[in-house]
Amino acid sequence: MILKVLAISIAADSQRAIVGCDDTKALIYDMCSGKIIRTMPPNPGAVSAVFVMEKDDYLITAGGNKITFYSFRNEDSIVNFYPKKKEKRKNRKQLVSTNRLNLNSNNHPICCFDVSRDSTVAAIAIQRFIQIWLLSTPELSKTFEGHTAIITCIAFAPNCEFIVTASEDKSAMVWGLQFGILQTTFKAHNAAIS
Repeated sequence: MILKVLAISIAADSQRAIVGCDDTKALIYDMCSGKIIRTMPPNPGAVSAVFVMEKDDYLITAGGNKITFYSFRNEDSIVNFYPKKKEKRKNRKQLVSTNRLNLNSNNHPICCFDVSRDSTVAAIAIQRFIQIWLLSTPELSKTFEGHTAIITCIAFAPNCEFIVTASEDKSAMVWGLQFGILQTTFKAHNAAIS
């Protein structure tokens, strides 16, 4: 079976490459030998984004409507971000465990995400919306809306004051994080941005 690669990231140690595939799995390759050294547990959908934190502390995968953080040193799953269930389950007093966050994605898959250089904030694109999450608490900080088609890429500015999103609507938008407003829009593209 031939897998379609949807995302790739290289660890800071330059020894491992992480590949997100359409079969719901992320694969970790040894850069020297080219061999798979680990297959991560399946996600609820195709792995659309992978990210390795600056010091190789954490590997983050986005698949379906779920973001999973793994300790990259031993690759154990530590936190899952995916929509809460609103109904109570039988024989339980709590609605959900504390390691789940409501992304308000209405079960739409995560298109892409990025983490700020200081590792304090995550930007998550779901369809035409961007959610800004504080990773320390974790809580939803802001939501941006402005694209008219699915967002295909997202990136933080090095100073963490702005994010840039691009979309199938042939535009790129710059968002100011301090006041939560659209700063500028670039519309000179002839095709969808990916």
